[in-house]
Amino acid sequence: MLIVGAVLLVINADAQQNSVYNDQIDLAKRVELDVSRHLEEQRNQLDQFALKVRPSTSQAQLIDLAKDLVNRNYPNVLDFVLLDGGANERLHLVKLLLLSEKTLGSRKDDPAVQQALRDGTVSYSPIARNASGVRSFVITMPVRNDASTVVGALRAELSAEPLAISLAGAIANSKSYPYMVLHSDGNVMLDDGKPAFNVPNGLRTLIRSPNEVAQYSGARSQEVIGAQAPVMLRNNNESTGWTIIVEQPLLTAFGSLRNSIFVLGLLVLVVGAIALFYAFRQARQFLRPLEALRNGANALGAGQLNYRIGDLGDDEMGELARTFNGMAEHLQKSLAEIEHRNERLRRSMALARDIQIGLLPDRPPWNGD
Repeated sequence: MLIVGAVLLVINADAQQNSVYNDQIDLAKRVELDVSRHLEEQRNQLDQFALKVRPSTSQAQLIDLAKDLVNRNYPNVLDFVLLDGGANERLHLVKLLLLSEKTLGSRKDDPAVQQALRDGTVSYSPIARNASGVRSFVITMPVRNDASTVVGALRAELSAEPLAISLAGAIANSKSYPYMVLHSDGNVMLDDGKPAFNVPNGLRTLIRSPNEVAQYSGARSQEVIGAQAPVMLRNNNESTGWTIIVEQPLLTAFGSLRNSIFVLGLLVLVVGAIALFYAFRQARQFLRPLEALRNGANALGAGQLNYRIGDLGDDEMGELARTFNGMAEHLQKSLAEIEHRNERLRRSMALARDIQIGLLPDRPPWNGD
């Protein structure tokens, strides 16, 4: 029983641990979905602008389109640059301010621009504070013509404050807290906005793990269960290089598990105690007939033929006790009969002795009397 109880405890603990792990993974994916939706909305607007960059589109039209894009997303578009195939700026807006053509420069030294022009891929920079102290990131993407040939690039610096708000409110009612890191090195880009947040010492344990969840020392110097979810743009199947981390303290996560284990352990102990009590009682009931038979045998061996074993039931022990009592009664009757015969024999011998004494002379004949 105790072994079965221990097995049940282990199974229950594993099941609840897996449940906690799965809950953390679901929370991380939920936060990642909110973040990726916001990014996809921004990315779609940039795509719509890029589709309108054609040889037939005049510079004035491009400026109006760019201003409209920045205005619709104000104040989240901090810097917007359209570049040609040589990485030279065609237009440049800082928020709603259009820079003059004389101030336009070259972005040939920008690795992200070169990647967009050379490989035709989209890149996302890490989130960091810019010169104005605003948390922001840069999306750099290629501009293609009707033949899908890369003819230029777009570079947009976007505010990360909406992402921070989305991150903080995604699971506000949960006991877990989310933050965002750069997957390559685990650098924290956006925290949960609450006090006492420190860079987790054990975060690399999770990031380098092939699993989606792990236990380590978390953001507030306490053991946590952390789950990760890479931020992906599903419409374009793009990886941002960012990862959502959702942590929950072990004491909180396994609080219900400890209570369940305590209750189940207590139940196992109670059931085990009852089982042991019942087993001892059954053993006692089994030994009681044997003890009665032993006492009967000792009494019979000591000559107490009147000793009888009490009723032991209708089972084999009871039948043996009745046989024993029958044997004792038979021996008692036989002994009584023997004693009766001996008594009769003693009386006969005494009578014969009396007759013999009466028939014999008082004196021997050789006395001459």
